[in-house]
Parts: sequence; C-alpha cells; structure tokens
Amino acid sequence: TRNVSVVYTPSDDLADTATLTIDSDDPDEPSVVVDIVGSPAEEPDILVDPLVVDFGLVKTNTAETEWVTITNVGDADLDVYNCVPYGNSFAISSNPAGTLLGPGDSTQMSVTFEPTSEIAYSGRVDISSNDPDEPIVQVDLLGEGAAPAIAFDPALYDFGQVGLSCEETLDIAVQSVGNAPLVLYGYSYASLPPVNAMPLDPGQLDDY
Repeated sequence: TRNVSVVYTPSDDLADTATLTIDSDDPDEPSVVVDIVGSPAEEPDILVDPLVVDFGLVKTNTAETEWVTITNVGDADLDVYNCVPYGNSFAISSNPAGTLLGPGDSTQMSVTFEPTSEIAYSGRVDISSNDPDEPIVQVDLLGEGAAPAIAFDPALYDFGQVGLSCEETLDIAVQSVGNAPLVLYGYSYASLPPVNAMPLDPGQLDDY
C-alpha cells in the first residue's frame, strides 16, 4: 500500500471539484479516476471603516466624538475581543468589546478626542477579533488642539498733539493669531484723567 498525498488550498469562497487519475500496469484497470471535492471552511471576516479618524482642529478642553463601524463580511460569527486606545487625549466612549457579530452584522465604536494643549496629537485603536487573517486591525487617530488668541499691532496708539475741539481718528487693528476662530463680543474704553504738570526740585519728594 502506498498513499498519494493531495493538497487542497481554496482560493475563494466557492466549492471545488477535481479528479485524480492513477495509471498502472493493472491489465483490468490501467487507469483509475478518483473524484475529489472540497470547499473552504466558514470563517469570519472583519471590515473596519474608517481606518483613519482625523478630528481636525478641536478647541482645547472640549471633546469631539467620531464613530467607527465594525462589520462581519464573512460567513461565520465574528467575536470582537477588545478595542484598546493608545495616545494622549484619545478615549473610547462606546466600546463594543465582547460583541458577537453574525454574518453581515455590524456594530459601532465611538472615539473621543479632548485636547489640552495647542499641539498636534496622534494615536490609534487596536481592534482584536477571531478573524484568522486579520486578528488585529489598527485605526489611526489624528487631531490638533485649537485655541483663539488676540493681538494688537502696535500695542500703543498715539494720537499725538491734537488741537482743542479738533478730532482725529485712529484705526485699531485687532488680529486673530490663534489656530481657532476668535469671537469678539464687543468693546469698551475708559479715559484717564489728565495729569497736571507738577515740577519737583532735585531731591524733593511728593505723594500722589
């Protein structure tokens, strides 16, 4: 007796058929045909969308939330083991860890970004499951902290010498120099009383 090894490697989700022909010097059966059939095993298949979450500019100390969809596009149950976030200021507010998805089913994961500084942030979420081809799927996270800032240029506006009962106008330029929109609520001004000249001799001290 001698065994003949046949290797089957499915390349798609369809069943396969083949024949094996064995030739010998048997006078009655010089050729024997053996029918071979096979089909791929049912497996889960994870699909994550999107794979990159970009929060863009988010005002510091405020939170923004984005959603990621996890779908089972396979033909066996998908077990979502865990979803783990990495990176400062990123968190998962709705974690589907432990969810069992049947073929065609979906679930959602919410990711929150709450920056504390005006810098760029990056992180990721690792989603682990029983998908045999993709046991871990990585979702990249991006965001930038934003804050408004006001500036005047120049810092001092000088009317110079203006005649009595005459009017001069100066335009004061207000600049937004932050990386978030600057909201102007209004303006007010106050004038200081004129200072009367009071000459002091060297060494003389006076209180105001």
